[in-house]
Amino acid sequence: MDMRSVLIKPVQRVLKYPLFLDRLVSETAMGHPDFKDLMEAKTRMANVAKDINEYTKRLDLINKYRAGGDQSLQSKMQRVSMHSVVKKSARISAMVSEMLGIMSQTKDPEFDEEVAKFRCVQKAAQTLAQDVSVLLQGVIARHKAEMDISRNLAATLLQAAATPEMESIQRDSFIQQRVIQPAKQLVSLCEVPERLIQKRYHKMLDYDNAQYKLDKNKDATKTRILEEELSQMKGTYEALNTQLMMELPILTRCGSEVLSLATRSLVAARMYLQGHLAKLYLQLAQKFAKAIAWLYPQLMRCDGGRRRLALRT
Repeated sequence: MDMRSVLIKPVQRVLKYPLFLDRLVSETAMGHPDFKDLMEAKTRMANVAKDINEYTKRLDLINKYRAGGDQSLQSKMQRVSMHSVVKKSARISAMVSEMLGIMSQTKDPEFDEEVAKFRCVQKAAQTLAQDVSVLLQGVIARHKAEMDISRNLAATLLQAAATPEMESIQRDSFIQQRVIQPAKQLVSLCEVPERLIQKRYHKMLDYDNAQYKLDKNKDATKTRILEEELSQMKGTYEALNTQLMMELPILTRCGSEVLSLATRSLVAARMYLQGHLAKLYLQLAQKFAKAIAWLYPQLMRCDGGRRRLALRT
């Protein structure tokens, strides 16, 4: 028995509990003190098994859409079929009908709110990654210019005096690792939920269209087929909706924390750079002060000697 078979045992055991309890109920007299508890246990375990099966089916469906496959134009053209053309045409028709008010649209304010929060985080991550990349180029150029100014001042004015230490700092790599890379990774993580949101919208259109066709149907022979179609569309839509309602708040919260840490790291890096430049200029000022303190008495002595020589002559 391999490890996969061992790990699946607890899950399979849970799904067998309703069968065990059903057997116990069938072997227990109705007047027995445990009969009521057994019936309740049977009902609860049946609900647990149902929830597990639904979750497994939902997860399989989500993984199918999450994979996404090849998104190239060639791959999309290869997947084109009459069925897909009819389905997309029906969605466009449903979209137009909902916009014109001909067909009612499924509303979910709670989901819309979560999507709005998610897209705020997504947009913030994209903006942070792009803007900080541009900012970093300017910061590196400015820092290099400031370092050159410091060196030139030290070399020109101090001459023989020691040049201030110009320690090489790599704040650019710090910003790359702590700000830009996390923001880019967050943007990448948002791609799959965004694709699922689009899929959910498409399935909602399919569901609304199926509901509309069933409501308008007057042919009794087609009712069963339309009901089965509606049930299938509803199941797919609700599976995507439920999974997204579970994942979006988590991703939004974690994404907000990532952005907060990235912003703090950016502020810390900028403060470090400003402090480093201030330190360089302070070192220069101290060197200038020492040089002037040494040079001033020498100049005064030279000036006094010239005056005495002038008086003698």
